[in-house]
Amino acid sequence: MVVAGVLASVTGLSLVSTETWLVGLLPFGLTVAAVAVATAALWPRKIDLPSAREVVDAWVDADMPADELEDNVLEVKAQEVTNRDAQNEKRAKLTNWGFGLVLAGLVTTLAVVILTTLSPTWSNHDETEPTQTPVNTQAPAAT
Repeated sequence: MVVAGVLASVTGLSLVSTETWLVGLLPFGLTVAAVAVATAALWPRKIDLPSAREVVDAWVDADMPADELEDNVLEVKAQEVTNRDAQNEKRAKLTNWGFGLVLAGLVTTLAVVILTTLSPTWSNHDETEPTQTPVNTQAPAAT
C-alpha cells in the first residue's frame, strides 16, 4: 500500500496537467484502485463460527458418548479451518489483484512520463526560444 501511495502522489502531482489530464488520470486511477483493493484484502473479517464458550456450553452436559462428543468437536474445528481457508483464498486473490494494479499503475506512469517527455503535443520541450528583433540605435538619416 505504501508503493501505491507513493505512485498516487507522483501521478497526481506531475502527470495530471491541462494538456495531459486524460492520459495522466489512467495511472492515477489504477493506483487508487490498487489502494482500494489492498484495503479490501487487509480489512478484518469475522468468521461465522460458534465461539469456544458456545461449544462448551452446548456439549459440556450433553448426554452422548465420548466418541460422539469428540466427533462433534472435530466437526466444529474442521468447519473453522474450512472457513479460514476460504477467507484466506479471497484475501490472496485480492492481494494478487492489488499487486497487479500497482504494477499496471507503475507501467502506465512510466509510459505517460516518456510520452510527455517525447511528444511535442504534451510537452513544452520543443518550443523555440523567442528571438529579439535587433534594435536600431542610429538616428534616421536626414534627407
